[in-house]
Amino acid sequence: MSESHTNGSGPESRRHEVRCQRLATAAAADPIGHRIHVALAMLWACTLPLQMIPAAKDVALLMLIAWAAIRALIGGVAPAWRPIVTRPVAWLLTAWGLWTCAALLWSPDTQAGIEELANYRAFFVPLAVFPILLDLRRVLWAFLVGVAIVNVVQVLQAMGAPGFTPEVADRFFAWMAPNPGGLLIAAAFVAHAAWLVVERRGGVSGLHVAGAALAALGLALMQNRGGIVAAAIGVIMLLLIVVALLPRARSTVLLVAASLTFGLSAGLLIDDLLLGSSIGNPVRQRVQEGFDDVRNTPEYEAKRLVQRSVTMRLTAWRELTQVIRAQPLGGTGLGGLAPALLEAGGEAAAADDLPPHRHGHNSWLFTAAATGLIGLALMLCTIWGGAIDLLTRLSAFPEALVCLGILLTWMIANMFDSLILSGGTAGLLMLGLLAAFIPRTRTDS
Repeated sequence: MSESHTNGSGPESRRHEVRCQRLATAAAADPIGHRIHVALAMLWACTLPLQMIPAAKDVALLMLIAWAAIRALIGGVAPAWRPIVTRPVAWLLTAWGLWTCAALLWSPDTQAGIEELANYRAFFVPLAVFPILLDLRRVLWAFLVGVAIVNVVQVLQAMGAPGFTPEVADRFFAWMAPNPGGLLIAAAFVAHAAWLVVERRGGVSGLHVAGAALAALGLALMQNRGGIVAAAIGVIMLLLIVVALLPRARSTVLLVAASLTFGLSAGLLIDDLLLGSSIGNPVRQRVQEGFDDVRNTPEYEAKRLVQRSVTMRLTAWRELTQVIRAQPLGGTGLGGLAPALLEAGGEAAAADDLPPHRHGHNSWLFTAAATGLIGLALMLCTIWGGAIDLLTRLSAFPEALVCLGILLTWMIANMFDSLILSGGTAGLLMLGLLAAFIPRTRTDS
């Protein structure tokens, strides 16, 4: 772990103050098993953004869970898991997961509910990686490498490389759905910004500058408005948090903010002068369409033009609130939202030219509608509890700031889509919470 701007002592001495002895002992007792464990966690994190290969992240997750089980049962390192019971976020996540499973009991469509529940499989990740959390830096780096691969594919599509035909003209998705893809790239952009705040090694900082530039280009090529908004607001919130809580890093925050502003300005200038605004103009047009949709929503609704993406979301959110009022405590049950929207007269769910939008395009409202206000309360407690835990360990673990950036981005982007129902972005939520699982002190063991 590199030295942080936030502490004056050496990195190893500071780490030992917060290191859980059981994790360190397990790594020393089984070094080969530990290295394999770290490699499998890195593989899972790297495949998380590779939505163009849907099975990759699931195969990696199964391998990770299987290896964790082998180490626990016959590897002699089972005590390494004991400190997890001291982490409040672990109990909150467990309660949220169990309540979500229970929501199948009152589902009117159990099969659809099971399909939705399968997207929560990433909830096992913190348990599977707990013994190797002192190597979290490598796992986070692997995620950034995976996003960089996605960005390279986008660039090849934009260049018209053979075999890289884009799915939609002027938008380059890297063979992914734009909504999960936009969030994953936005999270990488904010994570790079976080690393720039805490990283003091010049060569490594250069890699993060390049990664942030590549992620910003990827967002522009994908033109996912939710991702762009999440990246912009997320990085601003993150830098403000650092200014407020880490006074020693304020000069670095100023440098990072200036660098991001300069880089964005330089990119727009290069695009304008050399590329004829071929990248910037489509993005500006998409953003303007979004503003026009919001401004003209009454007119579109009167004409039942719910197929406009922003208008459709606004309509779906209003109908979700009706479902929540009708069944506030336990919700419709997993798999029951689509018929509930139809019963509510849902235009967004029942439009002739659209399939049912069973998720309502908002993770927060979806959770409240499908699993009730109890489910929403558990979700909020888990995520906000994890965020608060991350805030309290910023000065000890640089990785906590990176995880916090990912978590903030996830929270913002999920206002525009039900990304909790995507295996990749549900995994991203777990990635953002991981630093909150690191035991605080030796007494935690």
